[in-house]
Amino acid sequence: ERRPARVLAAPQFVAGQPLPVSVATLFDTALRTVEAELGLPVEPVEPDAIFPSGYEVEDWFRVLATEQAFDLGRDTIERSADLFDPTFLSYMRAALELPRDEYVGARRRRFRYTRELDLLLGDDAILLTPTLTVEGWSSEGRLPGHDEPGLPSWAFNTEVQNFTGHPAISLPAGRHPNGVPFGLQATAPRHCDDFLLWFASAWEAARPWPLAADGFAPFEAL
Repeated sequence: ERRPARVLAAPQFVAGQPLPVSVATLFDTALRTVEAELGLPVEPVEPDAIFPSGYEVEDWFRVLATEQAFDLGRDTIERSADLFDPTFLSYMRAALELPRDEYVGARRRRFRYTRELDLLLGDDAILLTPTLTVEGWSSEGRLPGHDEPGLPSWAFNTEVQNFTGHPAISLPAGRHPNGVPFGLQATAPRHCDDFLLWFASAWEAARPWPLAADGFAPFEAL
């Protein structure tokens, strides 16, 4: 079996506001478990070192939202506007008005982001991050302390991989004081999904998690 030779760790893919105390504490605990129980030394990485040439957080929207709006089509978006979530509808309408140059520029930068993440991971490392940089949000999509719905890109450490094609996995790694689960995310070099399967198996052996959510019974094998 193939396993990573190096383990890197960063709080975020793109430098932003500091992690909430609960997120930072659970992440630190998870990293200490990786070292103590999986026997893998962890090397801290500053977010600015992941994409040394810079990363424009709006690029994910510029590409993904534009392509989704194109797939749906302007007529469908407007004809079905009253059926869509208001936040989603606002994203689709904004994407329809995005200048072509912004979309093309983001598509070009995507190659640079992929190359720089390739260089960071090489062919032997995984990068650990919190899956989310927040402790959760309301069912209406509001972050704590925010009046309006809508989740900013800095709340996620999951956009980059959807953009660059690097495989990633999120593993249960504890709960916040509010009861929301905390996820430990591992990102591997492209075409190295086996690194993630090995790491997930080793993590589950060290920190097994319930087979069903609270209040539910696991499915029984037939």
